[in-house]
Amino acid sequence: MVKRRNEDLSIIHYHNRSKALTFDLANIQFINIGKPCPPDQQIFLTVCIISSPENGDSRDVIRKTWASNSMNNKIHYIFIVGKSATTSISLQIAEESKRENDIVFIDYEETYRNLTYKSVAILKWSSIFCAESKYIVKIDDDIFVDIPALFNILLNITYPKVIVGHVIRGAVPIRRFKSKFFVDTKDYYRDIYPDYITGLCYAISTDLLQGMLDAANTCHILPIEDMYVTGILGYQAGARFVGNCGFTYTYISVDGWSRNHLVIMAHKYIPSQVQAIWDMRQSLFPKTTSWITYLSHLLIA
Repeated sequence: MVKRRNEDLSIIHYHNRSKALTFDLANIQFINIGKPCPPDQQIFLTVCIISSPENGDSRDVIRKTWASNSMNNKIHYIFIVGKSATTSISLQIAEESKRENDIVFIDYEETYRNLTYKSVAILKWSSIFCAESKYIVKIDDDIFVDIPALFNILLNITYPKVIVGHVIRGAVPIRRFKSKFFVDTKDYYRDIYPDYITGLCYAISTDLLQGMLDAANTCHILPIEDMYVTGILGYQAGARFVGNCGFTYTYISVDGWSRNHLVIMAHKYIPSQVQAIWDMRQSLFPKTTSWITYLSHLLIA
């Protein structure tokens, strides 16, 4: 369902009071750019997986399960990783990067408060290295996602400039200083956030990328990544939301995936659970192969 933005909340004109609080996109540096979208392939979807340096097991299981489905080479997968403060982990991930060639390193320390930088880095990287892709998906590494179902949704969207995911309405800023979600009134003075899409997983049509990057140069940096990227930058770029399409905000048990045919993603899984969901769905739903073939033909046409 397409969501029109609440005008009372969305007309926020959230421009900078202090230039030091806004992005200088030139300072978002890629230590390693990973693998750009192949120029000889018509990539429909670029999936950017936010991952912490120490989560090698999560990356490995994602590669073997839901990210093994390239939909006839129409999907491009990369991992977005920040810097580790631990030398041993830095060495391990450097070796992993050489082996897999699918890790984009950004020059920011891996912390929750820096998550906004990682997500804006996705916008910048995608605009440079995967600009011909139709959609960019940002997703966390503790998620299982039904890739064919995600394709089916995105293929049927005809609106331009959309962000697709689970819509949050009426959220309020957390003013408790000790909370990791704390936002000071001097940084965001309103009592309610604009509508936004939860950061667990969302898809951005690439016709929004430049407008969102332009907005990042003038809008305050906030540590609430999903609200900032989709609710503020998205609004400034003229985005409309598409919700109620299988993106969830809750945990679904492994067994629950055998009964729920309306959900395309859920989160809070350890690697063994991601593998278990994949194995179960492969055995219970033999139609998946023909479905993938059908969707692949749609993409080629």
